[in-house]
Amino acid sequence: MSVLLKDKKEFFRSSSDSFKLLKIKRLDNFISTFYSNISIMQMASQLHSAISTRTKYKPLYVSSNNFISKNKMSYENFKNQCLKLFEYDIKERLTLYSDLKNLRATCQYCYTSSVNALDHYIDKDNYPELSVFPDNLIPTCTNCNSKKNKKDVSFVYPYYSFLHNNDWINCEITLKSDNYTQDKFNFEMCVNMSIPSANYFEKQILADLNQQFVVVGASEKSIQYNGTFFRLKINSIQKAKKNKLDKDFVKSLFVDTDIETFKKLPDHTKNLSQYAVLLGLQSNYDFIWNNI
Repeated sequence: MSVLLKDKKEFFRSSSDSFKLLKIKRLDNFISTFYSNISIMQMASQLHSAISTRTKYKPLYVSSNNFISKNKMSYENFKNQCLKLFEYDIKERLTLYSDLKNLRATCQYCYTSSVNALDHYIDKDNYPELSVFPDNLIPTCTNCNSKKNKKDVSFVYPYYSFLHNNDWINCEITLKSDNYTQDKFNFEMCVNMSIPSANYFEKQILADLNQQFVVVGASEKSIQYNGTFFRLKINSIQKAKKNKLDKDFVKSLFVDTDIETFKKLPDHTKNLSQYAVLLGLQSNYDFIWNNI
C-alpha cells in the first residue's frame, strides 16, 4: 500500500498550530470547548487513517444527541460555528487561507491551472469539524473545486508518496490527420496506467486519477496552457534537424536537460502538466524526429 508524505503526528501538528492561531483571535470559548488537544489529535488521526486507507472518515461528533448531553449545543449550531471558522476567521481574519493556497503553484486536481481556491477534500457540509484542518484543504483552481463532488468520481488525495515520483503522469503525442506542415502533432496529457512498480492500491488510485482527469478536463487544460510550450519545443527540434545537428544531442539539449532541471525544482513550484509534455517529448522522441 502507498503511504502519505505526512504521518499522523504531522497532521496533528499542523492542525494544532492552526487552532492556536484561531484561539488567539477569538474571544468566545467555542474552539476551547470542542477543539482541545485531545480532540484535535483524534480528528487528525482519523483524517490521516481515512485518507491513507481511502475509507470513510469517522467523525467525533456524530449526532445532535451527543451535543445536547455532552456539550449543551445542537449539531446545527456546532456546524454553523465550524463553517464560520472557515468562511470568516481563516479567510478574513488570518493569513492561513492565503498561506495554504500558496503551498502549490498549480491546482492539485488538474495539475495545470493556477491555484485560486481551497477545496475541502472531505467535504465541510457533512464533516464540519474538519472545516479548518490544513491537511483537509487542497490548493485548487475554482473550476476543479466546482466540479469535485458533482459526479460519482473519487478524487485522489494528492499527497501520496508514489505520486511524487512523477512517473504517473505523461502525455501521448500523435500525428494530426491533415497535412498542415507547420503544426504536425497533437498531444494529450494522460495518466500512466501501467507503472510496473505500482501495487494494487496504487493502481486503484491511478484508475481514479484517470476518471478525475476526464471530469476536470485536465488534458484540455494542458493543451490550452502548454500548447505554446509544446510547439516551441517541436520547432526547436525541427530547426536543429534542418541544421543537421546530431539527433541525440538535440534531445539532450531541448528535452533531457529540461527534465533534469524540473526534477530539482521544489515541489510547490512544479507544473506537472508541463512536465508531462516533456516526458511525452522524451518517450516519443524517435517518432517526432522521424516525422518532423
